[in-house]
Amino acid sequence: MHAAKTMGFKPIECLVLEDSLVGIEAAIAAGMKAVLYDPMDVHSKFPPVNKIKHFSEVLNYC
Repeated sequence: MHAAKTMGFKPIECLVLEDSLVGIEAAIAAGMKAVLYDPMDVHSKFPPVNKIKHFSEVLNYC
C-alpha cells in the first residue's frame, strides 16, 4: 500500500506477484490484483487464484 501510494497508484491499478500464500492474501486484502508464482505447484490446494509457473506468463495479467 505504501509503495502504491508513494508512486501515485490506486490499489486496483497494482499487480502483486507473490510466491507465498500470506503475500497473496495481503494483496487481495489491499484490493490489488494478485498472481501466485508457483513453479513447482506446491500450492495446488489453495483456493482459486491466478497462478503462474513461468515469469513470462505474468504478462497475461497486466
